[in-house]
Amino acid sequence: MKGRKRIRREMLRKQARIDTKYGDTFVQMREQMGMISKDFGQYISAGALSRFENYETLPDIRKLKEMMQVMHSSLGEYERFCDNFEQNPYEAGYQRIAWARYRGDKDELRSIHLLMVNLGPAFRRGALAAKASYQSLTEQEAEECYEHLFGVDMWMINEIYFAGFVVEQLPKSLILSLLKDFFERRFLTRYQGSTKYTREIYNFASRAGHILVRDGSEEEVMKLVEQMELYLPGENELYTRMDFHFLKGLAIYRFIDREAGQNKIQEIMDVLGSLGSYTLQSFYLRRFEETVGHPFGKISD
Repeated sequence: MKGRKRIRREMLRKQARIDTKYGDTFVQMREQMGMISKDFGQYISAGALSRFENYETLPDIRKLKEMMQVMHSSLGEYERFCDNFEQNPYEAGYQRIAWARYRGDKDELRSIHLLMVNLGPAFRRGALAAKASYQSLTEQEAEECYEHLFGVDMWMINEIYFAGFVVEQLPKSLILSLLKDFFERRFLTRYQGSTKYTREIYNFASRAGHILVRDGSEEEVMKLVEQMELYLPGENELYTRMDFHFLKGLAIYRFIDREAGQNKIQEIMDVLGSLGSYTLQSFYLRRFEETVGHPFGKISD
């Protein structure tokens, strides 16, 4: 019986629509706990669970979190098992890009871009993300980003990282469409059980908001601020909250009251200074000048 099951799973692997590690890891955990499909019936239908285990679809984060709790486990532990207790190499690359971007280190970003190009097609989107962080993409490369993101149905963490790094290269129509996916269609509520997903969605939204402020899209950016505030993470997500409040300060400065906006941003600078986060201070000051066209502290006419 077990032999037939193994043969069937090998056949399914060859036809897989998603990374097989997610289904395989869940099956191993479930079988080790001696559980069957109906043990998860309160959270997921038998058909949906079968599609998950057979590499066809992924359940949303909230359901997966509840299923882990049934097995006395957690999302974090499940993720570590999926990655064999090693950091996802794509995620590690995106985190390296993020830190170089915060520092404004173009030499490091060029180095990461070259490294990912040399790693081959599997790291193509990482290479585009690195390049987009220090210079404009070619028209063909920007079109490649557009086509990929336009076609995403299941937003896995690497897709959200990628969207955040190339957002400046996307047309406004796609930016607004992605924001609609993430907020208006209640996409974000599916991921509220995952700090990492929520953080990266807010990173994307903040960067998108900077573009809307720069372009004078008052209605769209004020709507975005309202949506982000509705789902804003708790106090333990300090830097995600500061990203949001920086965007809100920019919007106030650009569209409502320049002195009030500057005061709000100064509060963020003061908090970062008290924490010794001078790299982030410098990053926000650069973003301010790039967005409104003059240095922070000088209220233009």
